[in-house]
Amino acid sequence: MTWLLIITLSVDGQTATFPAGLMLDQGLCSMAGAGIVHFLKEGTPGVEAGWACELVQNGEAV
Repeated sequence: MTWLLIITLSVDGQTATFPAGLMLDQGLCSMAGAGIVHFLKEGTPGVEAGWACELVQNGEAV
């Protein structure tokens, strides 16, 4: 299975969501998402960040 890592950022009331990468394992996707969000929150004052992993089948998120 393939998983799409999606990062969501909010700063000053503006929110953006973007695909960050494809992962071959849900656990690795979760670990990468948690690490990226931690890094962003620690390094950027005032940012709210979140992540999600979506299953990809036949080239599209399910």
